[in-house]
Amino acid sequence: MLRRIIPVLFALALIASCTTRVNESIVIPDGKTIHKDLLTINGDIRIGNNSIVDGNCKSVNGRIVVGENSAVGDIKSVNGAVSIGKNSRVKKKIVVVNGSVEVDSQAVVVGDVATVNGSVTLTNARLLSDLVTVNGDLYFKDHSQVLGDVIVKGNSKKDEKRRIDIFLNDGSVVKGNIRVNAKNTQVLVHMRGNSKIEGDVIGAELVYD
Repeated sequence: MLRRIIPVLFALALIASCTTRVNESIVIPDGKTIHKDLLTINGDIRIGNNSIVDGNCKSVNGRIVVGENSAVGDIKSVNGAVSIGKNSRVKKKIVVVNGSVEVDSQAVVVGDVATVNGSVTLTNARLLSDLVTVNGDLYFKDHSQVLGDVIVKGNSKKDEKRRIDIFLNDGSVVKGNIRVNAKNTQVLVHMRGNSKIEGDVIGAELVYD
């Protein structure tokens, strides 16, 4: 009997700690603090300005939008873009399977940013760990900083030839390495406006536009 009760209690505790919506979006108003994980299936997660989500956000088939001056934990999206507003903070990582990632002015991401199919744009933003992509161009604008490495990983289609462009604009900085771990992939790193790479460039070509 005890073996049957324990899984049920665990499931109930998991549900209680998570706000879940199916075919519906989750909207967190401005100035609100939430102590739960947020999960949507076929819906968006929209977090207002000056809000705190003391938990993780996950969306399957939906966008995740974080307003200005807000804070969240982990962010994961299977099919949907992720947007982080000005002066906001992602305490863990951002992982996107199909969708773009945009991080706005003075926003900080503490963990990695990883995408499979989708571009990443940092605009005067700071990434404290690594940036990883499989199929997606990368844009660093207005003195953005990546303190870790920029990594291009291989595609499951081993024989498919690909090209990925990385644009360092406006004095942006990659403090780690730019490393390509992908066969048949041409990676061009465009250097513009006094941007710099403090580490090594491995498997990519530097282009001074």
